[in-house]
Amino acid sequence: MNRKIMASLFRGKKKEKVWTRYYSWMDTAMPRAIQLALRTGEVGDVVEFSSVELGFQIGTLEVCPKNKMRLEYSPLAKASPSLMKLMGDKAHAT
Repeated sequence: MNRKIMASLFRGKKKEKVWTRYYSWMDTAMPRAIQLALRTGEVGDVVEFSSVELGFQIGTLEVCPKNKMRLEYSPLAKASPSLMKLMGDKAHAT
């Protein structure tokens, strides 16, 4: 089984790695990473999603106060319509 998406939780400003998980698909990585971040994360923690094969960052998910999350796609991911379509962002899909 080849898991192409890596999600890593980094703790606050120290950027200490708390955990790393590997996923086959972004649509399974995102909900599971949110669940784990809400359970084990603290305000200010960041989950970084990256491609194992290509070695670039897909985006980040920041834990905010009151159990809110802020998602940001990397500029490289935003520039790729096929990648945005795979991630389910209909606004950027062509």
